[in-house]
Amino acid sequence: MKARFTIFFAVLGLMTLSGVAAAAEEDEKEDTVFNFGYDSDNGVFVWGTSPDDGLYDCSLEPKGELEATYSLSDDGLVLVDGLTDGSASTVTFDPRPQEELAEGLTEATEPAEYTGADGECGVAGGSVAGPQGQINHGMFLKLFNAFYEGVGRGCVNRFIARSDLGKGDQQVQVPDVDPDAEQLANGDTGLISFETVLADCLHGNAARDEESSDGPGRGKPSWAGNGKPDHAGKGKPAWAGQGGRPRD
Repeated sequence: MKARFTIFFAVLGLMTLSGVAAAAEEDEKEDTVFNFGYDSDNGVFVWGTSPDDGLYDCSLEPKGELEATYSLSDDGLVLVDGLTDGSASTVTFDPRPQEELAEGLTEATEPAEYTGADGECGVAGGSVAGPQGQINHGMFLKLFNAFYEGVGRGCVNRFIARSDLGKGDQQVQVPDVDPDAEQLANGDTGLISFETVLADCLHGNAARDEESSDGPGRGKPSWAGNGKPDHAGKGKPAWAGQGGRPRD
């Protein structure tokens, strides 16, 4: 009889744990699309967030390597004015079906083109190099935290922290940097392969009340910040245009 009770309570415990896990999974709704990517040739790190119930699916990762066209703002931001694919066509975003849209939105009838950093699926960022041109993982985190003012900074910051950005071949030491290298300029282009992740950034009604009706970060772009960070570099690394790796 004792053995039967032992088995019963063991099964009951597993059922309880399973219920707790299911409830936790339900509470952790993935509500925010977070795109981020690195142009290693130019040392430019960019990102953007959008709601997962907005008019368009802003995911960039499935689109492969993209060519970005840049412009520079007065406060140190690098804006992505254009994104084209391998066929030199402007990147487009498919409309979400009506059942996936936030309340009050009506399904779009046509895909939307990428229209710049302030657009529906816009991305922007900055130069990741340090004051002497060095690049490491910490520089990516500093740049992001200096500029990002969208919804749920912590919920998306952890994906950068866990990434390999600025590690391995992407790490650049001071001796590998040419201080006279040409600076990034308006109209320059670079290649970026984006990563897209889903994050749980809207915890309850209080967070949602901070949004505009168009979704997270729409009152102010999700990449907007307070100005150029102290570590922002002064131009391209010496290996710019050479496949994204330091010179030997």
